[in-house]
Amino acid sequence: MGDPEPLTSRVAGYIAAHALFEPGQPVLALVSGGADSICAWGVLRELGHEVEALHVEHGLRGADGLADAMHCAGLGATVVAVDVPAGPNLEARAREARYTAAREHADGRSIATGHTLSDQAETVLYRLVSSSGARAISAMRPESGGIARPLLCVTA
Repeated sequence: MGDPEPLTSRVAGYIAAHALFEPGQPVLALVSGGADSICAWGVLRELGHEVEALHVEHGLRGADGLADAMHCAGLGATVVAVDVPAGPNLEARAREARYTAAREHADGRSIATGHTLSDQAETVLYRLVSSSGARAISAMRPESGGIARPLLCVTA
């Protein structure tokens, strides 16, 4: 059994195979403060991309959310606050508010998240339980709606 392929090499291969970014292309990385998104930010920089990190504070988690925002700011991320509109499915509304803020801040740059293969499995299981039809077995794509997921080739 050989040594595992280095993380940056796997991600570079995945980015190339799915044409997510051109070499050196500027990228806006969404960061939550967790290991996955911070890893995406770092790997993209290692691969030669000019990367700005953006943390979106929803105001939904009180002191914990503010601590995450401070942590990200301390690492050099830009922090923006958003209001999540009222309505059903808080998670979907928060995600849409986050992606809207990212698109506004990106100024034409590609947007990357830290979603991993582990998140992919979670998404498929959730959809199997909560949906029916083709959507139930659909997974996150490497890129959709202007959001790239360069870590879908690795597990958390």
